[in-house]
Amino acid sequence: MVAECREHLALAAGEVFCDCTFGLAGHSLALAGALLPGGALVAIDQDQDVLGEGTRRLTKAYSDLAKRSVHANFGQLDQVLAGLSLVTVDAFLF
Repeated sequence: MVAECREHLALAAGEVFCDCTFGLAGHSLALAGALLPGGALVAIDQDQDVLGEGTRRLTKAYSDLAKRSVHANFGQLDQVLAGLSLVTVDAFLF
């Protein structure tokens, strides 16, 4: 499914990507390289422990990528994005 996500999301350098079911960062790890340089990733997951481990994995692989991890359910997406003061998000994965 990663290949399909790459194809349909078509992420590019400098964009902002929001992974709304971040988990252990599997998809984000596979896609994050396309955001560099200058891109950012917003990670949302309702499981605090899984979010923490996924964030550690992503940071280890992409230390120079701007990241924001948010403990929330994707049903709270409006509030999460407003709280981060993001002007735009280029792609979402649910």
